[in-house]
Amino acid sequence: MRFDVQGTPLPVLVCHLEAGEEIRTEKNAMSWMSPNMEKQSSKIVEPEAPKKKLPKGLPKGLPKLARKPYSTYIAKDTEGMIAMAASFPGEILVLDVTDEPIIAQKHAFLACEATVERTDFLNKKLGAGLFGGEGFIMLSFSGTGSAAFRLEGSVMTYELEAGQTMIVKTGCLAMMTASCTIEIELRKSKAKVGNKLLVAESDFNTTVTGPGKIWLQSMPVYSKSPAPYTPTE
Repeated sequence: MRFDVQGTPLPVLVCHLEAGEEIRTEKNAMSWMSPNMEKQSSKIVEPEAPKKKLPKGLPKGLPKLARKPYSTYIAKDTEGMIAMAASFPGEILVLDVTDEPIIAQKHAFLACEATVERTDFLNKKLGAGLFGGEGFIMLSFSGTGSAAFRLEGSVMTYELEAGQTMIVKTGCLAMMTASCTIEIELRKSKAKVGNKLLVAESDFNTTVTGPGKIWLQSMPVYSKSPAPYTPTE
C-alpha cells in the first residue's frame, strides 16, 4: 500500500492499494475512488486495549469509549485507489507504527492499513459542549503498517528528553509517541468553577512528559466551530 499526500492548504490523502489489500478509514471519509474499491461492513471488531496504569489526573472506572465505526474498503481484482480530502486547512501525516506506537486524538485519525490495531487510550470528560460534547479522547495505534492522521492549522513537533515536560492547551495536543505520559489539569484560576458550562477548553492544560515526540496543532477546529472551513478574501 502506498500513501501520497497532495495539495495545500487543504491536503488530500491518496491511497494506492494492491489487489486484495484492505484499508480502514474514518467513517464516510472517502472523497473519490476507483470503481473496483468495494466498501465493507463498518462494524467495529477491534480488540480491547490491554489493562494498564491510567495516566495521571484521570478518575478510576473510566467508561468504555463509544468509538464511531470506521469504513473498510478492499481493492477487488486489480490495483485500486481511494482519496480522502481535508475539510480544514492543516497537514496530513503518514506514520509507520510498527516500531513505535502512536497516541492520537480521535479526531486526528484518517486512515490506516488493516494490520494496524486501534485501541482506547483515554476518555476524559472536560465539560459540557467541549470536543463535541464527547470528552477529550485519545486512541492508541500499534501493530504493523502505517496510519494517516489529519492535523489542523500549523503543526509543530518537539522531541522531549526523559523527564522533560511541555505544557499544552489540551486541544492543541494532536499526537505523541507512546513513550510519553500526560496529565490533564484544570487551571487553578478555574478550579473553583462549579458550573461546567462556564468552563472552556482553554481552561484545561495538558502536561506532556518525555521521552518521546509530540505533534501540536495550532487550530483544533472541531472544538471551535462545526462549520466547514470557508476561505475569505
